[in-house]
Amino acid sequence: FRFYGANADASNPAIEADFTDLVSPQADGSTWTMQGVHYWMVDPVSKEPSYGANVVNFTGIYPKDLVASAALPVSVDLNLNTNNGRDLDDILVAYYSATRNDNLVSGVPLNFKHVLSQIVVRAANGHIDERKVEIIGVKLSNVKPEGTLTFPTSNTIGNTAYAPISNPSGTPVSYIIKHTNGEVVTLSENVQNVMFDGKYAGGFMVIPQSFTCTQGLPLTIQASDTYLSVLCRIYKKDSADEWELIYPKNGEDGKYGFASVGISGTWEPGKKYIYTLNFYEDNGGAGLIDPNPVDPDDPDNPEVDTSPDDEDAPTGIVDDEQAKTPITFTVSVEDWQDGSGSDSGFNKIM
Repeated sequence: FRFYGANADASNPAIEADFTDLVSPQADGSTWTMQGVHYWMVDPVSKEPSYGANVVNFTGIYPKDLVASAALPVSVDLNLNTNNGRDLDDILVAYYSATRNDNLVSGVPLNFKHVLSQIVVRAANGHIDERKVEIIGVKLSNVKPEGTLTFPTSNTIGNTAYAPISNPSGTPVSYIIKHTNGEVVTLSENVQNVMFDGKYAGGFMVIPQSFTCTQGLPLTIQASDTYLSVLCRIYKKDSADEWELIYPKNGEDGKYGFASVGISGTWEPGKKYIYTLNFYEDNGGAGLIDPNPVDPDDPDNPEVDTSPDDEDAPTGIVDDEQAKTPITFTVSVEDWQDGSGSDSGFNKIM
């Protein structure tokens, strides 16, 4: 990450000028090392710590190229639309006002806060005796990809009032995470993570925002709604007790179709939202048809059936018993663990 030190009393010539530095972890992640050595306030002639009560404001940011300039700006504009928002694994910031007198021995206690929201999708099949669901991808649709990140100006340790991102905006986009190397998740009665690729198994990273899905009767999802989709195949047992493909219509050609459920709510910074999709559970069904049933990474993806449903059931998954019924789902929220510490690497600032 990148590390900034800024004198609170810049008018005092004995205080070292502002600095910026890259900091890298040791192999075990327990300590951090800066590129250069920096000093607390000292008398320019005697080099004695005559100004040990003066304040230096420390700011840490990750990733290191979030700010390109040597000077830390008040804010930066974020756009998570590049490569469907997945070029950026995470964004963290920290702030602490320190003095030599208070922090020479203990180090500078920086508490890094996550500024994005994390979305994780899990799934289960509540009717495994009669239905089989195979999933090869997860899509999150109609998410605002832009926002303004304002850097903190008060200590982030215990600071629950810090609201890092404002003005969620931009043309809504869709994100998708797909299988790798032909991996397929066949749902069981037990909840499973369906995020696939190890790098992104933790979930989508999104700008904190409010979102809606205005479902009417009969149940539909509008193209402008926010919703989750799984790229899947659905089977039922036939009269010979064999699995018969019922979705998508052209699945016998090796294709999969998107089954969707609308979501509404608010994503807050530093929180992980776990959506558990329950296929065929508690009178639930297999979902609704995605109003934009394409792969946002590859609109011509040959695995995706862009007209997946039977012409007699244009708004619901083809299922002779539970056609046009939504997937039931639950949402749980976890505080995303902040990174903290007064690491020995910071003690080198003397």
